[in-house]
Amino acid sequence: MERRALIGGAAASLAAAATGADASPSPRFLPFQTPVVIAFPQLEAVWAPAPFRARFTKSNGEDSVVPGIAVRTPRRIEAFCTYCPHELCVIKLTDDHQLRCPCHFSLFDPLRDGAWIAGPAMRRTYRFDHRVKGPDLVITGIEADLERRLL
Repeated sequence: MERRALIGGAAASLAAAATGADASPSPRFLPFQTPVVIAFPQLEAVWAPAPFRARFTKSNGEDSVVPGIAVRTPRRIEAFCTYCPHELCVIKLTDDHQLRCPCHFSLFDPLRDGAWIAGPAMRRTYRFDHRVKGPDLVITGIEADLERRLL
């Protein structure tokens, strides 16, 4: 019975990886020094990105800036870190509505929360802590996993 449970768990993990699902727990976020607030009128058009930059303090006390875009997809409003998880090149939203790294061509799916599709990145885009608050999108932090890449 123990072997079946082990095989079943491995199969579930492989299925999650194949579909781009994230089986890991919710990420920890590093807070921005000042939240980024993007008013909905800036996000009225579907697939029209609103670029932004936010500052946070790393654990070593140094400041760092992270680039991102907010965008209305056909499903909802999202915010994506535009640092590619592979080599930190800046990802662009393409005309065919995918997030592509111009350096090594990693590809991410904005309709699946920035899930990795192809290329050397091998993980989803870094996440922002964001929520809709009244007539605004408020972005308050960046996935803490990015910090180790910036130290």
